Amino acid sequence: MTHAVRDTAANRVRELGFALLRRADAHTEELTDLLQDALPVYRSGLVLDRAGLRAACRDRLRVVYSALARRPCATTLSAAGIGRRRAAAGVSLATLLEAAHLLIGFIWRRLADTALHTGFAGPALAHGTQHAWDLHEEFVRELVLGYQQEIAAGALEAGAAHTGTMRALLRGSEPVISWAATEALGLPREGTFLAVAATAVEGDAARLISTRLRAAGMSLGWTELDGVDAGIIATPARAESLISLLHGLSGVQAGVSPAYRSLTGTARAFRLARTALDAGTARNPVVCFDSAPLAMIAASSPAAADGLAEVLLAPLADLPEVERELLVRTLGAWLDAGGSAGAAGELLYCHPNTVRYRLRKLQERTGRSLADPVAVTELALAYEAGRRRRRRPDGC
Repeated sequence: MTHAVRDTAANRVRELGFALLRRADAHTEELTDLLQDALPVYRSGLVLDRAGLRAACRDRLRVVYSALARRPCATTLSAAGIGRRRAAAGVSLATLLEAAHLLIGFIWRRLADTALHTGFAGPALAHGTQHAWDLHEEFVRELVLGYQQEIAAGALEAGAAHTGTMRALLRGSEPVISWAATEALGLPREGTFLAVAATAVEGDAARLISTRLRAAGMSLGWTELDGVDAGIIATPARAESLISLLHGLSGVQAGVSPAYRSLTGTARAFRLARTALDAGTARNPVVCFDSAPLAMIAASSPAAADGLAEVLLAPLADLPEVERELLVRTLGAWLDAGGSAGAAGELLYCHPNTVRYRLRKLQERTGRSLADPVAVTELALAYEAGRRRRRRPDGC
């Protein structure tokens, strides 16, 4: 193509742009009608009323038409700004792209119609179409970028709000939490709740637990607090159902609070869940606070419990370590078996008479009779304190 031909085509594109600008007001009304007819979100008026949509259409058409005419045109809002506003208003990206598709289709048709009526078809139409398409591609890129930036910022803001609300509930730092804040967590304000404190040997305890519990139909919120994963679970099920689900998660150790009825009780419940977490062992990694009161006492007052254990079990100190540990493990198995020598023997893979023999030796050494409820309670507390220190699986 010669310079003369290119210059002629460029001049005709410019004249085409001026012709389109003269029709811009009429085109604005047509484009506004098109978008409202095709897209319910604009027809509803919730995002933009007709005047606002008309202004946006006029702005975009004048930008494109002025570019064809090589005439400066100030725009009221950038493409990225439009994307951010639509994202903030809740318009889906699919709807936004559909509107952009309708826009370029409309511009192409008006460009072709005007070229035919003014006699500028041919090279002028081809050049004008290419220029309009290039402008539109840049517009869509910036539009999507602005949309994504707003969505990302909203996600960060929502995440920060979620974390703030969760921590306020878990710490009890704000006695009044708004309905909107609790609903944003996906939790009802009243119901049956359980607080959970958890850790994982590998991976993210909150993710592992959330996946399992959501599959079971439970609503929950999670955050990290004071070195553990902290959760609030709304469940119609009994705590036993939750314990069963948690036991099925390999490598997860968790403490569960007693059930409570209002989110205002979360801070106290979480403290109890932390105590239950500390009471867990390798053999029993998931502990519900109200199912193991002696373990809770040992966990909540470790110094006192350790002191009691040292005093009560001191008479065993002069025994060989293997024999001493064997007597203590036998006591633990007997306690876990509800005072049954037969059941304890099954746990330890020993004959019941072997269990009885070891327990008699323990009683003789400590001076505590297992027929005395007070002595049994004292020995049980001493055993719990020792088990917390050892963290070893039981065995024979």
